[in-house]
Amino acid sequence: MIKSTKKKALGLALALSSAFILAACGGGGGSVPSSSASASGFVPGGDISLVNAESGFYKNGIDSPSTVLSIYAAKGKGDVPYANVNFLESLLSGEGMGTIQVKVEGKAATLTSDAAPNSKAVFDAGKNQISLHNYSAIYGAAKTNNGLGFDYCQPKNSQGPIATSKKTKLAVEGSGNVTIDLDKYGLKIYEQSGSLYAPLDLLAMVGLTNSQYNFVFNGKDFFKDPGNSSTTALGTYCYSGNDAFYMRFSSGGESYGIGFKKTTTKADNEKYRYGSLDNEGAITDFASLVLYKDGTGKMFEKVDGVEKEREVDGRIWRMAYEETKDTLIIYVQEFLPGSGDDAKASKESCTMTLRINTGKTHFALAERSQAIADYTYGLTCLNFDHFYGNKEFVTKDGFDAYFNSKGLKDRLKSTNVATYSDAMAEFLFKNVGDGHTAVLGLSSYQPFVSATIDSYRSKYNSERVKAIGARTNDLMAKRYEGLGHGVGYNFADIKGDTAMISFDQFISQDGMPTYFRNYQGMESTQLINIDTCGFVANAIMDIENYNANKETTTKVKNVVIDLTCNGGGAMLCMPYIAGIATKDPTFYVKDVTSDKVTEYHYECDFDGDGKYGDTYADKYDFFVLVSSASFSCGTAFPGMLKGTNVKIIGEKSAGGASPVTHFTDGSGLPFQTSGSDIVCYKDGTSYKSVEEGVPVDYKISESIWYDLEKLGAKLNTLKNQ
Repeated sequence: MIKSTKKKALGLALALSSAFILAACGGGGGSVPSSSASASGFVPGGDISLVNAESGFYKNGIDSPSTVLSIYAAKGKGDVPYANVNFLESLLSGEGMGTIQVKVEGKAATLTSDAAPNSKAVFDAGKNQISLHNYSAIYGAAKTNNGLGFDYCQPKNSQGPIATSKKTKLAVEGSGNVTIDLDKYGLKIYEQSGSLYAPLDLLAMVGLTNSQYNFVFNGKDFFKDPGNSSTTALGTYCYSGNDAFYMRFSSGGESYGIGFKKTTTKADNEKYRYGSLDNEGAITDFASLVLYKDGTGKMFEKVDGVEKEREVDGRIWRMAYEETKDTLIIYVQEFLPGSGDDAKASKESCTMTLRINTGKTHFALAERSQAIADYTYGLTCLNFDHFYGNKEFVTKDGFDAYFNSKGLKDRLKSTNVATYSDAMAEFLFKNVGDGHTAVLGLSSYQPFVSATIDSYRSKYNSERVKAIGARTNDLMAKRYEGLGHGVGYNFADIKGDTAMISFDQFISQDGMPTYFRNYQGMESTQLINIDTCGFVANAIMDIENYNANKETTTKVKNVVIDLTCNGGGAMLCMPYIAGIATKDPTFYVKDVTSDKVTEYHYECDFDGDGKYGDTYADKYDFFVLVSSASFSCGTAFPGMLKGTNVKIIGEKSAGGASPVTHFTDGSGLPFQTSGSDIVCYKDGTSYKSVEEGVPVDYKISESIWYDLEKLGAKLNTLKNQ
């Protein structure tokens, strides 16, 4: 409902949060004597030795691996894990990309996709290099079937915006070719008996550069995004090893972790008792995980010296477990407090699974081998040299030279895990510090320290992130004074001929916009934190109803979309909202690994009748109000509308050009970065990254941003010029 008066004071507090997707990895798989010649065609005494033929690739911690992943060791490379390059085919096919093929000819393996016939990646053991040819399209085309590349804004929804294949095209034909010299990074591809083998984390990096997941190895198995689950707040995989493990869960909206270690003190009916670890790795009384001999289990915490069953997210959870060859599996069942349901948890009734490896892993080790340290450093340099989208804003040289200049190289290559982890945190949070790049969790080698991630963020918070936070606080206070709106809320206001639609995040429920027709009859304020597309569409309907009211003397003509405090969110929302305001919403994406720009054109089905092309562009004059706190989607959205009928007003936006991409380094440290596809806006015949912000069409003093009467008068003056 449109409100024309101030709301009751709601208080003001800035809630800056990071969505952690925790993953476990180790880069392990110790070197062992050669296995028999019958295993995977392996020849004893060669450069590659089979370490574990029974490793598995697990998706989201489910009970059974989707495929088998054999791990190899290379002569002279210590405990660096290798895999057959053919594994990429299984891995990518498992991601719904069945058109992916890997073909080995001589000493080279070529990865292609039927959906993108002109794109490929070549792993060449003879030249020890990787060649990428318009490579981002391999992943993207297989996902979207448009043959051009991954469309970050294309939801799988019958009502939402669609990319129009007739208009969507490659806007710039760059060379499309990138060659990565692996010798430069101390990495090597091996050919043996007609098969090619590459470092496991390198395969994951190259094969999944457009993925939004961490794909990680923990020394025994390979997992897709093991710290994230769609069905529960509790992570589905635990870092483990040496009778200790690390689990992550949420409580009260905050995500945090607990490290556990097996204790020697336990009751007669207990098979295992794990105590929580303090910052020094010693067992504390904070919490205990108890596994009973009958196969059940519970978690307890000490309250005033008394053990009480622990509540997580308002639910009491109990456990049943079973033991397999190298794995302790804990099945988690949730009960509503006070339900009286004390039935034993069973495998069938549990909502999720925790897999705890009891075999050799690298959790809770203070030191890593020099081979792993060198391997991790080489991967990090390669990653940021070739797959980091905003390299030009950080360094004009390679990242090896950059690390040297910043005094980080020796620390990053240290065998001491704490030293290396601190250097990575300084690099990601402070030196890069672009607002998207961040540490997501602990290295799986590192002993658990409860405050590590938060202390890293506090210690190394970049000037850019601090400035955006301070500006957001400042503007939220001014918005409250002008419109009476608190933190993070969505509102629609009207005065005279001007309406303002404000929202501080782009939100899509369950990862996909569900759109307006699913919320017909709901007021705009009921859509808070549910669906930004639905909220904006409902606000437009409120404006329509306001204008249709016979008692309305001054009709709304100006519609201002207020992103002054918007920190970003789901890119999937952008085309739908843009389609309301302009006839041809266009999204420009540059793949920095090939210098190609793809322009995606969208059409919108606003009313859900199955006919596309709906827009209100001819009915209202649309404006997007941005500030130096408008970040990520808060910048990409005005970039999408730059040069259209929609005018960008306010002050230059904060920036944030790249969709977030997830990686895990060779020592098991999960992180996210600005990925290799960067958002651009068209400036004449050139395409400019929005990383440093989108310039406004009209600079307007912030003194009138939240005074709709004065803002409306200013907009009317500008329109008449």
